[in-house]
Amino acid sequence: MTGAALLKCRLVGAGVLFFVWLAAAIAAVGETAPPHGLAWNRSGLPAVFPLQVQTDPGRAFRLTLRQVDTDEAVLAADIEGGRFFRVLVPPGVFRLQFEYGNLWQGEAARFGSGAETGIFTLPDTLTFEILGSATRIGHIVDLTGFSPDRPPAPDIRQQRICQGLRYEPERRAPVRSGAMHDRESLRDAWRLSRNPLDLIRENPAGLDDLTPPYDFRPEIQSRYCE
Repeated sequence: MTGAALLKCRLVGAGVLFFVWLAAAIAAVGETAPPHGLAWNRSGLPAVFPLQVQTDPGRAFRLTLRQVDTDEAVLAADIEGGRFFRVLVPPGVFRLQFEYGNLWQGEAARFGSGAETGIFTLPDTLTFEILGSATRIGHIVDLTGFSPDRPPAPDIRQQRICQGLRYEPERRAPVRSGAMHDRESLRDAWRLSRNPLDLIRENPAGLDDLTPPYDFRPEIQSRYCE
């Protein structure tokens, strides 16, 4: 084998070893990285209500929402302690069950066994619903300061999301056909180049005259209620 061929074989072998090492490293990171976020939603309903959970670093949690009357699990999510956590949940009245430990090991093994693992359920049920016609009721559960040595006493408060319609002006083309030869077409073309709010401020008495060149497009906006 010539020197060039030998060098080529060595380079190919080094490249193969590098990609094998890279794949193993990626797989190891994927296995050890703690899960965080929604695991599954089996309710069959849209998840639109906010649930926020605050925790301390150093412990992982598995949150499960259970139906009050049947104890059926409808939604599960994983929480890495200390990270911001917020998940959208379906409507209903639920009990919140928390499992905790060092590392989630999958649906079968859960957190395993040991002194640092356990499970508890909040004594109060939480209701996720629409209040009135446009307010979504969610909750914030504060588990900071939790210790396995004493019963959990979380601070729970409502989180309300208000929705409303906002109408944005949207320019539209003049309805008249033909080129801009008459005064009406020229007037419409001039209006289309202007901001409608400026026109209203300049001519507050002539709102009807300013309306035709514009459509007002409704947009749904969500915000935290005050």
